[in-house]
Amino acid sequence: MKPVNVYITIDAEFNINDSLENPEQRSPIGFPSMARIDNGRSHGLGFILDTLNAAGLPGTFFVEVFSAHYFGIDEVKKMVRQIESAGDHDVQLHAHPCWRYFLDPEWRQTIKSIQKNDSWAGRGESALDLLKEAVELFEAITGRAPKVFRSGNLHVDADVHRALSAAGVPVSSSVGLGLHVPASPALRRWMRPILSHGVLELPVTAYSEPNLFGGERVKCLTVIGTSWPVMKSLLEWAYQEQSAPVVLLTHASEFSAERPGLPNEPKYQANTKNQRRFQLLCQYLQTERHRFCVKRFSDISPGAYPHGIVEKTHYTAPRLAGISRAIGNLWSRF
Repeated sequence: MKPVNVYITIDAEFNINDSLENPEQRSPIGFPSMARIDNGRSHGLGFILDTLNAAGLPGTFFVEVFSAHYFGIDEVKKMVRQIESAGDHDVQLHAHPCWRYFLDPEWRQTIKSIQKNDSWAGRGESALDLLKEAVELFEAITGRAPKVFRSGNLHVDADVHRALSAAGVPVSSSVGLGLHVPASPALRRWMRPILSHGVLELPVTAYSEPNLFGGERVKCLTVIGTSWPVMKSLLEWAYQEQSAPVVLLTHASEFSAERPGLPNEPKYQANTKNQRRFQLLCQYLQTERHRFCVKRFSDISPGAYPHGIVEKTHYTAPRLAGISRAIGNLWSRF
């Protein structure tokens, strides 16, 4: 059987720190919220890069650009320089529209009287202007145009894909059924690629997790929300089913917790459970290179994956997986 392609993706974004909900007391936090330093050691971006490099695996970092409206270009460049200097990793475009509220010098006052919107979906033709702004910022930060886009909160619709096509961005990874169900049934995919208005959409892998009461919960494949045994089981299922690709989503914040401190100067401590999950995943992918090929999103060509295949099945976690994970998380907190 053919190796299954795996994409390890990281949403690289600064911490808005509840500043839009509590503007009087809170402000956004820049690069320190990605580095997440404790006792001279990074339990965020540095940990991710070290773990990937130790296994010889590339990661795709979707860098959020609208935060430059608050921090300036150089603060985001600091993050990009660390990623690009660490190895053969990929940097692509990510954007949360909520950061645009900081364009207003009086945002602490005006934010109290407006209805906030952080979704890319439902913007109609204005999605193109928003995307052009994001692309310009990305080019200013990285010196090149993006090849791949990921929307904030994994909200996407046909208008976003039309905008991507018009802007010359051929690939997207903005669907994730475990976080948001698109309004269009055509975009409701667990993991199979979609061709939408000329844009190849590779969803963040979704799966179902049964509960004790006969129902099930739809989840995205993430480090914080998926135990290592379920990750491994899902990968084995994908290989047996030849269901490619597998797209994992994670964030720097998943590998450390915030300790009590000043509202705008948090302290961090390692989340050893999540760190171990990620290390086990990377070690496994390194060992099983003959069955799983970890790739960068920028290496994808628009015709790389068949997109007309009907998705007949999806991965379902073992029935007790959710309970086991919840107990493990509680124990970790304790």
